Order: sequence, then structure tokens, then C-alpha cells
Amino acid sequence: LDDYEEGSWALSANSVTFTTYSGRYTKIGNIVHAQMYATVSSSSNNSFIAAGLPYTVRGSAWGASILSTNLSTATHFLVRGRESTTNIDIKTVADAPVTFASLNGKFLVFQITYQVA
Repeated sequence: LDDYEEGSWALSANSVTFTTYSGRYTKIGNIVHAQMYATVSSSSNNSFIAAGLPYTVRGSAWGASILSTNLSTATHFLVRGRESTTNIDIKTVADAPVTFASLNGKFLVFQITYQVA
């Protein structure tokens, strides 16, 4: 393999504190597989958009994943790698925005695979 890399990564956003317990990735060629286990601390009602993916997501190539969290409701969330950025966002399965405050104090567990720019 000519292009193989492993490393760590972390989420970041303004006015938000993330505690990362595990943020690992593997890059093989133009494919990145990233895993995250973190908690979020924020009262912000801004939509959940956070930076930190280890590589830029290729344009017109969103990556998506199911989010596991300890929220007490049965709401399902998607984690998406935003094209041409190193950002993720979290949406409901109906594509409605999720705020940082709605996940305050909750853990986030997901893995996402995407093509790099």
C-alpha cells in the first residue's frame, strides 16, 4: 500500500466543549474511515456543525452515518461529512437540524467513511 495512514482526530466548534474519549481514523488511498466517541457540552441553539475530520470530504461526495447517543427519546440522527470541508453536521432522519444544546451532556458515538478531496 502506497497511501496508508492511521491517526487521531477531534471535533471542534465555537462556544462548544467536546470531550473526546476516542477519535481514530484510517486512510487508505482516497478513502477515510473515521470513528468518534465524545461528549458535548453546550447551551448553544446553533445547528450542530463541527470541524475536525482528518481530511477534506470530496466535493459532491457526502459521507453519512447513524449516530448513537444516550438521549432519552427514540429520535434517530445522522452524522454527515459536509462536501468540500472537514466538517460534520448532525440532522434527524427527516433532515431537520439538530442543535448543540439538544445534545448537551450526551455522548456521541459514530463512524463515517468518505472519499477525500
